[in-house]
Amino acid sequence: MTAILNTTQIQNATSTTPNITLDTAGNAQFGGMPYGGSSFLRNRIINGAMDFAQRGTSFSSPANVSYTLDRWFVSWNGAAPATVAQVTGPTGYRYALQMTGATNNTAVYLQQRIESYNCSDLSGQTVTIQANISVSSAQTVYWSLSYPTAQDNYASTTSIASGTWSATTTATVFTATITGLPSGATNGLLLVIAPQNGGAFTSGTITITGVQLELGSVATPFERRQYGHELALCQRYYVRLHNNNLPYVQFAVGRAYSTTNGSANVILPVSMRTTPTFGYTTPVSGNFDYGATALGTSAFAGNINNNYSVNITAPLTSGQAFVLAAANVSTYVYIDFSAEL
Repeated sequence: MTAILNTTQIQNATSTTPNITLDTAGNAQFGGMPYGGSSFLRNRIINGAMDFAQRGTSFSSPANVSYTLDRWFVSWNGAAPATVAQVTGPTGYRYALQMTGATNNTAVYLQQRIESYNCSDLSGQTVTIQANISVSSAQTVYWSLSYPTAQDNYASTTSIASGTWSATTTATVFTATITGLPSGATNGLLLVIAPQNGGAFTSGTITITGVQLELGSVATPFERRQYGHELALCQRYYVRLHNNNLPYVQFAVGRAYSTTNGSANVILPVSMRTTPTFGYTTPVSGNFDYGATALGTSAFAGNINNNYSVNITAPLTSGQAFVLAAANVSTYVYIDFSAEL
């Protein structure tokens, strides 16, 4: 028989006001500051609700081990999934990630790597994972949790636990609890979700959202961080600056130190995890510099207060300023920075 405490208030014997007041709707009002064993920011997964898609909202036959929606990458065997896309989510979620099977595929895995700094307290602990999943036809969905054998280096991993969920066409929250995480969990964690029990995914779809990994043995309601907070978490790993198909959008101002070379400082919204790699839209005449007819780029000069120096090679005027910009073009032009694990 389960014991139930029926009360409207809980109060410390020496307190002058109630510590907790309970109302008939099931709400709890705290008289002071609530404290937890760790934090009320529970979810170690970033972009678990699939809200952010800086790289794009649809990917046709994505490359093996390539990122799609922010923080989520896919790997596959045989053939790439036909598409990975951000789609309308089930009740309670604006978005979900949907993968579509393809002929000749023999396996496809949706994965997220969790940084070691977000796992430093997990050695010996119990964690619970959850995901809201639906499929176009009933099937077994595989999940696994592992850790890298070196800190934040996923060249090789060691399995911690794995299991399966029986998914149907109805969006359902599935959970799994893993006890006694090994000390290696402080190196980081890798969460994997795979349709068709990790086997051939040749047709149909799997739709996933509401992914959470938290400390403890109870799957608590999905944590919804503020939109700006979640975006900043994503941008620690990837930032894209683009022109939104508009001409004359400026990314940075630079200075030429010769007739062929210069550098431009790009201000990023957050400090990235590490010195990132630099990418850009394949330039055409005038894409990135008002006066340049061609543009080449090299690496960075470092990171000081989110200020990255992009070195470029182009016809320039020594000692003069130039603009790193999407010039007179009405196509989608971007520069990006990746510090993914």
